[in-house]
Amino acid sequence: MSKKNILVITFWSYKSGLTQAHVLPYVNIFSKYPSIGDVYLLTQEQKKLSTAEKEEIKKELKNQGINWIPVRYTPFSGKSLMRWGFILLPKLWWLIIKKRIKMLHAWCTPDGAVAFVLSKLTGTPMLVDFYEPHADSMVELGEWSKNSTAYHLLKSLEIAQTLHAKYLICSNKNMPKYVKQAYKYEIPPQKLFYKPNCINFTKFYPRKKNETLLKELGLENKIIGLYVGKFGGIYWEEETFQLFKEALDYYGKDNFTALILTPTPVEEVEKLAEKANFPKENFIAKFVFHNEIPEYMSLADFAVSPIKPVYTKRFSSPIKDGEYWAMGLPVIIPENISDDSDIIKQHNIGYVLKDLSQQEFQNAIKYVDNLIKTDGRENLQKRIFKVAKKYRDFSIAEKVYKKIYG
Repeated sequence: MSKKNILVITFWSYKSGLTQAHVLPYVNIFSKYPSIGDVYLLTQEQKKLSTAEKEEIKKELKNQGINWIPVRYTPFSGKSLMRWGFILLPKLWWLIIKKRIKMLHAWCTPDGAVAFVLSKLTGTPMLVDFYEPHADSMVELGEWSKNSTAYHLLKSLEIAQTLHAKYLICSNKNMPKYVKQAYKYEIPPQKLFYKPNCINFTKFYPRKKNETLLKELGLENKIIGLYVGKFGGIYWEEETFQLFKEALDYYGKDNFTALILTPTPVEEVEKLAEKANFPKENFIAKFVFHNEIPEYMSLADFAVSPIKPVYTKRFSSPIKDGEYWAMGLPVIIPENISDDSDIIKQHNIGYVLKDLSQQEFQNAIKYVDNLIKTDGRENLQKRIFKVAKKYRDFSIAEKVYKKIYG
């Protein structure tokens, strides 16, 4: 049996949390299959890496059976299109021919656009993993205009890759409805698969609060509200602090702290807190590497998933929700976010906001506080963890990849 060599295409940098949590765990599943030969991982590096850093990453990935291909990231522009057209695509075309690549495995539709062009140039089959809307999402979030070149180019390439791909792995079961409505296309059953953002339960699981961290951060005997992620884009900005402000008023200034684990610079976070009239002394904002996050998350009593409830977020699968659940945390979330809002309602493991009003924020804090007091921290953690295992276990991904790669 001849083995398949695979080129995995992603727009994220190697060190980004998305690559570490959203790409590599899955590549490590299918790269071990007997039917798979060499696996090549394309990343786009936003920061210049030293020669020593590059060698370390290459060695690390080689130990996992993955060959690393880093390229420099450039934001969308005429210059970047020229660079892709005349430099990067020819290099990747030659790599596909030289290494006898048998499948282009793209992560999300922007990467699927690159895979589509390469697939057309080389005749190599392609699939899109975590297939969900991107162009329409950028318009809904105000990042792009509906008249912009970027929007029209990506939307047309989203339609093209949808029609052309051999397989589409949706991150949400409702995605075919969106495709039928937005692209006027019904995905044939043989090319349609479903896989949410799965969670590594050896890293994320319920545990007692880390006493060392509590002392280090001065959080002993505090009620702690948690947010993990950046601000802006698909996420709220000062609204996150408006919600935490209601928790502060409910529990009292001496009893509540918001713990924010974010790549957003602290100065920017402080400005957002100030807009919401949230005291500087009642929150901690810091960047934490992904492998350290579970211990920091263990400090929390509840978590916030402040995703803007735009239409396209119905078809996504937020990784942060799965990680919160795996840690046994009740979650406050807006309506119509993936399947997660419905799951939280169905299993009574948090609060789903009807709107972003002060009254709803108050309702959410009171409801979650009552949930914690009624169930007890340990019992609630166990109950929420069962939900995480049901909806976010890696066995779901393994079944999908076995059907595709054998």
